[in-house]
Amino acid sequence: MASKLLAIAAVCLVLAACSKCQTPPPPLDGSLPAAPVDAGVAKDSAEDALQVTPPAPRAATLALVALGRRRGARVVWLQAHGQRVWLSGAGFDAYADGDGLLVPGHDLLDGLPYQSSKHRIIVAGHYPKLVALRALKEDSPTGAEVAAFVYQPPLWTRAGALRSSEELPAAFVPWGEGALLVESRLTPDRRVNQINPSLPAAWLEYIDRDGKVSDPKLPVPRALLPWAAASDGSTLSLIGYTESAWKGVELVRGDAKGFVSAVVSTRNAPEMRDLQVTENGQAALVFQSALSARGASKEVVVVRDGAAAPRGAGSGDAVECPFVDGVMIDGDAFLIRRCVMTGGTLVRVPAVGPASEVELPRVDAAGGQALRCHPKKLVVRAPNDLWIQAACGVGDEGDLVDAVPAVFRRGFPQEPLILP
Repeated sequence: MASKLLAIAAVCLVLAACSKCQTPPPPLDGSLPAAPVDAGVAKDSAEDALQVTPPAPRAATLALVALGRRRGARVVWLQAHGQRVWLSGAGFDAYADGDGLLVPGHDLLDGLPYQSSKHRIIVAGHYPKLVALRALKEDSPTGAEVAAFVYQPPLWTRAGALRSSEELPAAFVPWGEGALLVESRLTPDRRVNQINPSLPAAWLEYIDRDGKVSDPKLPVPRALLPWAAASDGSTLSLIGYTESAWKGVELVRGDAKGFVSAVVSTRNAPEMRDLQVTENGQAALVFQSALSARGASKEVVVVRDGAAAPRGAGSGDAVECPFVDGVMIDGDAFLIRRCVMTGGTLVRVPAVGPASEVELPRVDAAGGQALRCHPKKLVVRAPNDLWIQAACGVGDEGDLVDAVPAVFRRGFPQEPLILP
């Protein structure tokens, strides 16, 4: 099986390089499920293998559904594509469809023309209507050479030519029966492109399930300079600012019927371009995400119907402890706060009441050592199926690389898959 690349991000998902290129759920209380099951991977020595000890029976809430057998085992990505959740790593892929269990499966990228040493891959869409972007890891004289492919099971077919193939878009998100590229005149370091001032502030390209590329003709404000966007497939949120008429950082949210703008920060835009957004179709969540940010990151903003509502997100200094991911579920915001020299912390910010930290379950290693787990990424299968990618046994300096990977899921216990 081909080695893999880690996707960048889209807002609704986020963009990052990788090697692979209903009833309301119960509350979070840290319960664990029963003993693990091997996912059909090759065995290593007993010294390398990680053993999981089944806990005493308790109500399954945050359930361990996948666990690495050793330190340094790699989860490349955890993504939701409509009603399918995709867990992928070096040498394995597993999927959960709807309320079903997480089970091993074949690599959906089989047949996609790419080289893992050369390309990065980003996937968006609602399974099985997936679209993939392929780009060079290192720019050539012709740029990143971005190309799009559509999944027509079991094959990947090249889509039409994109307006710009020189660099990756500001965002690549699900839309309708395909995916949407959000392009911006802001450069990758989020400065305004002065070399080609004739470019529009932003433009959109829609790739449908058959690979046709077109203008979706969404009524996004023409003067908005976005640096990030997110979508659930039917509602699009863009965060940016209007260069010619400074109002502050704006969150523009809507669909084919129209878009409404809400100011989410009045700080100077260049200082606040680390603001990120996620969208669940009911509301957008805006949070501050960079280590270099100025000011306090003790607040997040929830935007719906053109109104921005700040929420206190607990203590923390922006320079040391930014938010690195966030999602909305049933009106509550869940975020990962990561501090320098420590692992991440899961923070729940309800609509009413104070924010609180949620400790993930610990996993038991050989010798009885309980490994503390820190969240790395949050994924939601609509409307409220929460998945958490975690790193367990983090070092004293907060190093997440040499930790044991784990995946937790709320409300759907199963025997955990053991990952290579």
